[in-house]
Amino acid sequence: FVPTFFGQESLVFPPLTDEQLRNLNVVLAVNPSGKDGVIFETARRPSLAGEDPAILTRTPNIEHRARIDHGLVVYEFDVGYGQGA
Repeated sequence: FVPTFFGQESLVFPPLTDEQLRNLNVVLAVNPSGKDGVIFETARRPSLAGEDPAILTRTPNIEHRARIDHGLVVYEFDVGYGQGA
């Protein structure tokens, strides 16, 4: 499976559990046509009773992001101890 994107497309996968997000292993091969863009991102916010999941105003407590910044691949993460790169 090799997806191709031209700017605004995305793939959506089922949500990961907190444990899966803490122990995320990712292997990617990218062939970008531009110097900037998001490769992937995922975030987990704890649920609150009565909260509308469509309105995400709280900061995530677990997140992973890979992006291309001026032609360089940047991986950023926060698994509950502050952001790392």
